[in-house]
Amino acid sequence: MYEPSRGDRPTGAEAGEFVDVPETMPGDHDDPHPAIRSDEGVVTTVTRPDARDARLRVYLNDHRSGAAVGLAVARRCLGRNRGSMLGSELERIVADLQADAASLDEVMRGLAVTPDRVKRALAWAGERVGRLKLNGQLSGYSPLSRQLELEMLLAGIDAKRSLWRALASARVAAPDTVDYGTLIDRATDQRCRLVPHHERAAKDALATGAR
Repeated sequence: MYEPSRGDRPTGAEAGEFVDVPETMPGDHDDPHPAIRSDEGVVTTVTRPDARDARLRVYLNDHRSGAAVGLAVARRCLGRNRGSMLGSELERIVADLQADAASLDEVMRGLAVTPDRVKRALAWAGERVGRLKLNGQLSGYSPLSRQLELEMLLAGIDAKRSLWRALASARVAAPDTVDYGTLIDRATDQRCRLVPHHERAAKDALATGAR
């Protein structure tokens, strides 16, 4: 087989005549506002959409959909437990959740984030389907139903508290009427008020009486 001698092999400079090798990889030094020069020599700056804004829109809409589901669960649980200590607490929780959702709406309006109504409708439909989950008996409201609803509420409150903390940490702008610290404290208070009722519901649903 013919093998070119050292003198026959192309040098890097010669190879460069045939291969267009970029000096930098794409994205290494991307200008967020690149300039484009037209044939007339006019330089135009092109502004690329900020990916962080897109992520923020998705994040806020996801949490707003979750807030709608949490409020629906709280109202359903309230309707099943009126006249009890849990029912009295749930009346306060429902009012709190409504206020929290309104605060999130204010944040979204201030940031010009359009509500994703399709996502919210899907979340609502998912909550309706979740009602079909077996609760240990053929019909009616069982102690297990109460326990599961309270667990869903606690999970939603934890997610909401994480939302407020994330927005505060990222220093996302909020209207003057919204204070992230106050909302974080309110979510913590909601959790503390519901935990004893969840523990009582677990005993009613799961305790066997055996020691």
